[in-house]
Amino acid sequence: MFDVIIVGGGVSGLSAAIFTANAGLKTLVLNDGKSQITRVSSVQNIPGFPEGISGEEWIQRAKQQVEKFKGTLKDEKVVEVIKNDEGTFEVKTESETYQTKYLVIATNVNKDLLTPFGYEAVVNSYVPNNKAKSIPNIPFTGETSVENLYMAGLVTEIPSQVSVSLGQGAAVGIAVVSKEKGTPYMWHDL
Repeated sequence: MFDVIIVGGGVSGLSAAIFTANAGLKTLVLNDGKSQITRVSSVQNIPGFPEGISGEEWIQRAKQQVEKFKGTLKDEKVVEVIKNDEGTFEVKTESETYQTKYLVIATNVNKDLLTPFGYEAVVNSYVPNNKAKSIPNIPFTGETSVENLYMAGLVTEIPSQVSVSLGQGAAVGIAVVSKEKGTPYMWHDL
């Protein structure tokens, strides 16, 4: 059983995973494809990279950080999510079934996973193409009305900007850790 499963290995999912894994929570990131950022040749809006960084390189570096803190990354497509009577989640992929206490949905593609929980995607008013859809009224820290279910990234109604997704993913990771530990979580390097 995992403490945290994050569905989506893009910007917000990996950002959340860095925080949960660093805090010692047994973290699994399930990703079934390439994040949208991997198609970007030079991301210019991430502080600390004045010359830019390719989306693919950023994803690889973030994955290394998750693994550095003992998080697990798997390339598997999630096909169903169920909340058990015990209050935990069962996450089914095409090949495995996993159990977790906390679930973070951080995919901008497979929003159907949220339908059983009563969530329906609408057009994201922050994305000008009027095609991107998100779940409205989710706070920046990702909490939902379903106990221990969180959302991160463009599945929530945030602007489609890397830095915003990074920060929101981190805020979700911190919210999960704070709830699990029963105290506000702070991570400051020495």
